[in-house]
Amino acid sequence: MGFSLLAAGLAACCGLYGQAASFEVASIKPSAPDVAGLFVQPQPGGGLRVTGATLKHLIAIAYEVREFQILSAPAWAGTERFDIDARAPRSPAPVDAAGDPRRAGIEIHERLRSLLAERFQLSVHREEQEQSVYALVVAKNGPRFSEATPDSGNLIRGGRGLITGRGTTMQMLALNLANQLGRQVLEKTGLRGKYDFKLEWTPDAGGVEAAAEPERRGPSLFTALQEQLGLRLESQKSPVPVLVIDGSRRPSEN
Repeated sequence: MGFSLLAAGLAACCGLYGQAASFEVASIKPSAPDVAGLFVQPQPGGGLRVTGATLKHLIAIAYEVREFQILSAPAWAGTERFDIDARAPRSPAPVDAAGDPRRAGIEIHERLRSLLAERFQLSVHREEQEQSVYALVVAKNGPRFSEATPDSGNLIRGGRGLITGRGTTMQMLALNLANQLGRQVLEKTGLRGKYDFKLEWTPDAGGVEAAAEPERRGPSLFTALQEQLGLRLESQKSPVPVLVIDGSRRPSEN
């Protein structure tokens, strides 16, 4: 997802269910059957344009959680996709990225939560549940990556079978691993610097894809993590913050 609405900490700044801001006009319609994937684009002045989003995508953005932290969602919330074109109300002094980017992000979260409550009849509550998690720890022979150089920059990219980091922290690696595994990953390496690394593995394919290209099958994520980075994942139990859906329905188109 090429957007920055999931930055940690904004929910705490604006309150759990803040409804102070709302979109003036919002169009919601089903996505085209051939939609390529999720695309989210904040608009100048506090608007938002989204294509190919499931309700679970929208909840994850609005409440700053990952999809595996969303519980009691109806089946359609993870399969049916929607396009949203939402315009913020006009004001004498609109807040956008050119003024106060942090406040702009807070207001988009608030507006999206209001939109979900109004158009999807979404109601939720937060709680903690004991779940299986992974702890990211240093393997027996120590880490196999280097401290970042001054010109490394600050970037981490995650995709199918690849995570690359430049000048990034182990906490960010743990967050990306959680996205790949669909499970909370706790950062327990004790490494507090910024690092350059590259992690490549073969995603679980199964079925026809795996049978057609057996010679191209590479290491699993768990094996690659240990062999390439000198880290490993330990299975544990831990309280995990979750967002429980109390009610929702499909939206009307306008």
